[in-house]
Amino acid sequence: MPLTEFSVVYASSQEDGTIIHCFDGRELVLILVTCVALDDYFGWPWSLPDEKRPTLPERHLVVDRNLAAFEPIIQGKYQRGEYSILNRSGSSLKLIEVTGADIPRGRVQLTDSVIQTARAAYFARA
Repeated sequence: MPLTEFSVVYASSQEDGTIIHCFDGRELVLILVTCVALDDYFGWPWSLPDEKRPTLPERHLVVDRNLAAFEPIIQGKYQRGEYSILNRSGSSLKLIEVTGADIPRGRVQLTDSVIQTARAAYFARA
């Protein structure tokens, strides 16, 4: 059964990356898109015009904007059983970690243009 209902969790507590929720039937599955994977793929911060490292909320926006590109990567890892079990508060959840090796350039097309849009909107409000 394929995973469904992908959504980014906009939480500030996850310093290692961005969390995505999805479901295998009724079972919640968590995905961690690591900060290192995004940094390596985009060449941050040097690839950004202002060379400022993206904030955690900006990273969440980038993952959300590219969710459709991440879905096949996540589905493939899940089908191959490439996940760990996270035991928390008496329950067990499956956790898939998306690393730089999972998003090879040329085969996966991601964009970080949402960062420039978000930064331009922030400065326009100031």
